[in-house]
Amino acid sequence: MSEYSVLSKLNTSSGSAKATLKKIPITKIHLNILNPETDTDEEIEAFAETLREEGGVKMPLVVYLDDNGKYILLSGAKRLKATRFNLINHPDQAEYELPCFICERPENKTHEILDLFMYNEHRPRTDAKCKELVQMLLPVYESLLAEQSMKKQKGDPFVPVGTKRKWVAKRLCIGEKKAEKFIHEIEGHHQKKDQKKSIQMHYTALETQLMQKLQTGVKVSKTKIMIEYNSEDDLNRILQVVGLLES
Repeated sequence: MSEYSVLSKLNTSSGSAKATLKKIPITKIHLNILNPETDTDEEIEAFAETLREEGGVKMPLVVYLDDNGKYILLSGAKRLKATRFNLINHPDQAEYELPCFICERPENKTHEILDLFMYNEHRPRTDAKCKELVQMLLPVYESLLAEQSMKKQKGDPFVPVGTKRKWVAKRLCIGEKKAEKFIHEIEGHHQKKDQKKSIQMHYTALETQLMQKLQTGVKVSKTKIMIEYNSEDDLNRILQVVGLLES
């Protein structure tokens, strides 16, 4: 991703109104806990070597200033990690400050997550990682629909336009068919969980009703009902209650 690409993304991010470029000490730059992307130690070490060979970080990071005076990353996690690695292991070749675009703080958590997805769309991802990110995006999609309904916004680059699969595919830079496949797998799994929970709630309610009616312990499962009794007299009492034995 080139510096031009970063500027282009800044113009469409949630904090695009004001962005200034300056060097910031790496001790003041913090990783974003909402960032779903990860890097292995091996990848960071290899990238740190590349930075040493190329003379350091050329492409600016993107950060915003939080309420505690900390610069929080929106773009550049791998560059920051690699620079930290060099500072510890190769201090003579390390940078102590990094060029950063400072943008406005995203409006809310939902917009911050979308900024993170936008700035990381260039990353290569496995299908397993894509599915994980789709699962993270689905509640964001629903949140944006609700936000759009409340604010009646138009022209917001984050507001969902078109089908769910089209919106998800665009966020992850994947094909719509692949996005649809992941969505069906995730939502189908949730539907099965909800159905199982509903059946269990029905069993529990039935158990409660039978225990109140029979005045004894009852266990209801998928294939059987177990009714407890303490003696032959107790069994006869239960049979009388259910109408199987005359008083």
